[in-house]
Amino acid sequence: MSQDIFSLSPRCTNEIVLTFSLRSNSWGFHAQNHTSLTVVNLARNGRSTRSFINEGLWATLLSQTSAGDFVLIEHGHNDDVDPTTDTKFRGVLPGIGEETVTVTGASGDPEVVHTFGWYLRQMVADVKAKKATPIISGMVNRNYWTGSTLQSAWPFANYASQVRCHPVFLSRLRV
Repeated sequence: MSQDIFSLSPRCTNEIVLTFSLRSNSWGFHAQNHTSLTVVNLARNGRSTRSFINEGLWATLLSQTSAGDFVLIEHGHNDDVDPTTDTKFRGVLPGIGEETVTVTGASGDPEVVHTFGWYLRQMVADVKAKKATPIISGMVNRNYWTGSTLQSAWPFANYASQVRCHPVFLSRLRV
């Protein structure tokens, strides 16, 4: 049985330059060099949990996922927007609860927007239903500074850590 690693990080995996080509200095691009497993990089820059699902990217990933695969889920950077004022249709509600808000979606129709944790739980459940292993990446820190101190606490990373899964906290790793 072959095993694959699927990556869907919207920020650090695929970065887009002015020519819209994939940059070779992002970690997802080089991941294949550090494992004997096949790495399938399905990340798209600028996506949130909500937009990754709404654009059909999540369905594409699931259609390629087999039992025994690992799915690395890294979101949060683009989710951190108020969905009631977001013009890019990416924002979600903060937290991990069952709260919702109805907004006008990208199609012009009403869309129910959930919390970040709700979307992550859906992704985890979908991966487990395929008998694959979901891994939630805790994301690297946002580039938020107070004077010369990088903000180390970020609510969306904390929300991700509260979703029951196999967490990996990139913000705690040092290179």
